[in-house]
Amino acid sequence: MTSSCRSTQNSGQKVAVLVLGMHRSGTSMLGGVLDRLGCQGARTHLKAAPSNPKGYFESPEIMKLNDAILATLGSR
Repeated sequence: MTSSCRSTQNSGQKVAVLVLGMHRSGTSMLGGVLDRLGCQGARTHLKAAPSNPKGYFESPEIMKLNDAILATLGSR
């Protein structure tokens, strides 16, 4: 998940926030917290599932990129 947040300084600059973590490590929860704190998260999110009816705060595009990198390295 990638987010952009306004800097806490008065410069008005944006700061990129990239949340990385292993499966089931709380990355989606952290993404949701950042979203509620005012960070602009991914434009699209993974859809809700029976195990997570509120949905995920993760980008499907970033997930596909990660899967491609892992496949290239022989990890999947």
